[in-house]
Formats: sequence, structure tokens, C-alpha cells
Amino acid sequence: MKSIKNIFNALLALVVVAGFASCADEPEYTPAGQVEGMQVYFPATNPSQFDLELKDSSFEIEVSREVADADANIAIAVTCSNDANYTFPSTVNFKAGEKTAKLNVAYKGSQMEYAVYDTIAISINDEKNVSPYSISNYEFVAGVPAPWTEWFNSKSAWTAAGYDAAAWPLGDDKKTTCTYTYNYLWSGVDPGLDISFRQYLLDPAVAQFKIDNWGSGVSLIIDYNTVTKNCQVASQFAANHSTYGPVTISDITYWQGQDYYASYPCYYNPETGQFVLNVVYYVPAGNFGYGPETIQVAGFYIPDYSVDAQYLGIFTNQEQQAFAQIAVNAVGVDAEKAMAYIVENGADDVAVADAMAAGDVQGTDLVIGYNNIAIEEGLTGELKVVVCTVAEGAAMDVQSYSFEYYGGGANPWTSLGVGYFTDDIVAPLVKVAPPTYEVEICENTEKPGVYRIMNPYSNSVYPLAEDDAAPEGLYLEVNAEDPNGVYVPYQALGFDWGVGEFGFESIGANLLASGSDFETLKGKGYLGSVVDGVIKFPLLSNGSADFQGYVYGGGKLINYAGKNNKIEITLPSANAFAKNMAKAKAKVSAAKIQKGKISAKKAEKMHIGMLPRTENFK
Repeated sequence: MKSIKNIFNALLALVVVAGFASCADEPEYTPAGQVEGMQVYFPATNPSQFDLELKDSSFEIEVSREVADADANIAIAVTCSNDANYTFPSTVNFKAGEKTAKLNVAYKGSQMEYAVYDTIAISINDEKNVSPYSISNYEFVAGVPAPWTEWFNSKSAWTAAGYDAAAWPLGDDKKTTCTYTYNYLWSGVDPGLDISFRQYLLDPAVAQFKIDNWGSGVSLIIDYNTVTKNCQVASQFAANHSTYGPVTISDITYWQGQDYYASYPCYYNPETGQFVLNVVYYVPAGNFGYGPETIQVAGFYIPDYSVDAQYLGIFTNQEQQAFAQIAVNAVGVDAEKAMAYIVENGADDVAVADAMAAGDVQGTDLVIGYNNIAIEEGLTGELKVVVCTVAEGAAMDVQSYSFEYYGGGANPWTSLGVGYFTDDIVAPLVKVAPPTYEVEICENTEKPGVYRIMNPYSNSVYPLAEDDAAPEGLYLEVNAEDPNGVYVPYQALGFDWGVGEFGFESIGANLLASGSDFETLKGKGYLGSVVDGVIKFPLLSNGSADFQGYVYGGGKLINYAGKNNKIEITLPSANAFAKNMAKAKAKVSAAKIQKGKISAKKAEKMHIGMLPRTENFK
């Protein structure tokens, strides 16, 4: 069974008010009168919906009674949203000795529309013989459901039923299964789930998939357009949460009622057997997160267009020509080649990769091992090397690695020396005390007050680091141009523990990214400050605890940073050092970081909170 995540840190309380009656005056007891008549009622076993067949012309409703010693014709009253479709009797007729009778309702299927259901209410219209304790007014809907094929789980069964083999979208296995990867309400991978397919008979472009035993054991229905290959997950039950009750799943477009498919696509690729569904799990109080979850249908060959590359740094030869050095460990067997090209950091990765694949820019062909990618003369500042594989003339696996090179101009960053950083960002994820440790701090000479904390999570600096720490050369940039309006824009931290690369942003940066006004945020206390050379950030309550910022994994919020109010940066200044000498001697916990990687089967990841950027202080 999967472990269901917490929705957010707010506490939900249920207040029960009890009423107390005085016992001073005992009420006089009057026994109920004896029930007379036949006590006619509608059994609770009658359905709430009748799915009618075009080939039939009537359906039956069960009516019961408690006293059955004689024949009886009991009057009924009917209201119907479309009287033209139905013919109702005026009575229900019982034979002596029988407690159950059938009420026959005739209908005209020829004039009924598919999937249009009529609302009908039938009541016992005999005051003397109606049961006072059971259902005397029975409401339901009736209609002709849309015509679909049966659900099919194999291609052989599909074709044996007479359907076109070319229309079958799943694998050729006798029994089709799939693997579902959960990211939000649950975590992990669920293999071997049965997946079925059916098609709408009035429009071959309309179809559905059904995954059995999905989530907490229910069936997930996915609408599918066989022409566009787009999918939709209409709102449906996902699970019962022990705190928040029934949880609903849908795709993001369906949830918002607006077309977000360009940003949050939902589709099925019948050539690879892979679904990408951008879904959301929610209850009335909030949501558990949203984004992509994937399904892989068994029996498909998945092409390998991957490239395993690593940026190593800047290399300058004897002729003083500069290169970005890339190590390539492996290239997927289905890729024709791998290429790299250096551009300014703001360029679009995919557009650059497409230009390399089309030959519009002269990318460097990569080989297994070390590769030197020339930095064009005059290209300076914040740059990146874009790496991709190419197959059939198209760019496939696209990656990029950012770096700085100032060979063509002055480096605006100057080192201030050694300061201190208290990490309350990563340490809480692995439940250790926030360590304080030495870091190099640089300042931008063109933008005084913009600082960089160098290598805060690298192996050589971070005291809790293990082998998969952040690489050297990364930094955490802090904007303190206004000492009373300090913030940390969203930045990647440079490492990945199986949930996607970690990132961090302060509260103020989060709100600024949402469009809030800087001066308003400063006035309300949502931005940090520099006092005596120490940078601190404000505390904001999320319902049950205070925090200073947000931690992300793979672009998803996974934790609130600074719950210990310990995100602090001590700048290399005399005043700051005099007041913080004790931190230099602080002992760092010897606890090793637990990677937090997702296990192969439904393992619970770290705490997930409500999605950020829900406030706007314009």
C-alpha cells in the first residue's frame, strides 16, 4: 500500500458542541400508535440509475409491502423531466400472499439521445397504505448510455471481436499491463497493472483507457483522442485520506477549467507505449501537488537517445584559446551522434539543439571521453554549453550546463574572503541540526550588495556532504542591494537525490516572482535584512510552523526551509566576525545525509506542502 502524503502544514479542527438537557422534569411517555395498512415502500436495493438498451422497450422497478394478505392496487404519483420518453402505470399491483411487485415502465428508445439521462421521481400516493418508516418517494435517473465497445485487454481479443487491428493502440501481449510512476499523492513505481481499451462506436476518434488496481485499488479512466493522441483525466475518486477525506484526481486543464495543455500536456504515444499525464490531486481544503506522472505500457521497445555528459570547467590551451570541457560517459544506442554548442545563458536550449541538428549552427561532435568545446571570441559573461543527441535529423536528449567566462572582459565578481553560512535548507530534509560552516563570499562590483555564497553544498565545503554532493563552482546568490529588502531568487542547488535537482528560494523572492510589489513586501516584512554584517530572512507561518523559504525537488515544492530560523549568512566584516566568533567553533553533526531516493515500490518521499505563490501583495 502506498504511503499518502500530507497535504500541507495547516491544522484542520472539528469542533463538536454538545447539548445537555435537564433531568429535573421527566417528560410524559406516550407510546406510538400502531401502524395500519399494508406499509408499501420502495426497497433500498433499487438502483439510482437505469442504463437502458435501445433494443428493449421497458424496465422494472421493485415495490414492496409488509402486509400481504390480499390483492391490492396501490396508487402512485410520477414526476419526470421528459414525459415524452416514458409511459408510467397509475398503480402498482400486488397479488395476495406476495410482498413484492414489479412496476413496469415503458420507454421509447428510438427518440432518446445517447448519454442524456432523465430525472424521475415515483411516490406512493396512498396515505393509508404507505410505510412511514421506509422509502416512499424513489428518485432516480434513466437514459441510454453512449455506445462503447467492451473493454479489451489484449490485441487478440480485440481482433477476435471483429475490430480493426490497426486501431489497437496497446502492445501485442496476450494480456496488456503497464507501469505507473506516482509523484504526488503517492511516490514510487507500480508495475504489472492491467490496462484496457475501449472505443466509442459513434466516433472512432473517441476512446478510453482503464487501469485497474490503480492508486488505492480503484480503476483510473483516461479519455483518449485517437487522432490527436491527447488524453484527459476527468475528475474522479483517487483515495480516502485519513485526515482530509475523499481525494480527487484530474488533469490540470480539467481542474482549472482552462486550456493549459500547452504548458501541462496530457498525451499517449502509441509508438512507445508511454503516457505523460499532468495531473493534480486535491480536496476542498487544498491540493497535494500537481505535475507529470507517467505510464509505460509493456511490450514496447523504448529507443535510447540519452547522453551521459558532465561539465568539467574551463580549459585554456597554450595559444590562450578558451574551451568548455565536457566529459561524455555514454551515448544511447539509438542516437546517431551527440553534439555541443556554447551560447549565452539566456538562449533557449531546445532551439539551440534544433539548430545543431538541422546544421544551422556548427555544433561540435562529441566522443566518449573528454571534449573541448571552443568558446567563440568575444563571447563572455554568463554562458552555457548545450548538449544534445541527434536521430533522424532531430534533436533528442537536450541538456545544458551553465558557467561563467570573462576572458573577453573584466570579471565583476570579487572575493570578500571567508564568511559563515548556516544551512537550514538541506539539513532539515535529513533531520539533522543546521550546521554553520565557513564559505567563500563574493560580491558583484557592478551591483554592490549582490553576494554569492560559493560552493555551499560541494564536497569540499559542506560538512554533511557525501559523494553525490553539488559539483564545485556553484553558488547561492543573494540580492542585498537594499539592506532592508534582501531575497534569494530561485536557484538550483546542484544535486539530485532521486527526486530531481534541488532548488531554493526565499519567501520574498517567491512573492516577487508572483508579481508582488517590492516596496509593499518590504513594508510588510516579507524581505530579509542585513544587520551588522549578518543576513537574515523573515519568518512566515504556513499554519503550523514558521519558515524562511521554499525547497524544491525536480521543480516541485517538497519542504519549507528555515523552520529553525537558522538561514543566516555572516559576511566577512570585522563587526560581523566579532559577534559571531562562536560559530567558527561550532561542532557539526557527524550524521551522514540519507539520500531520500525513491524505492522501487511506492516508497514515501519527503514532506510535500501546498504549492507556493498563492499570495500576492501588489
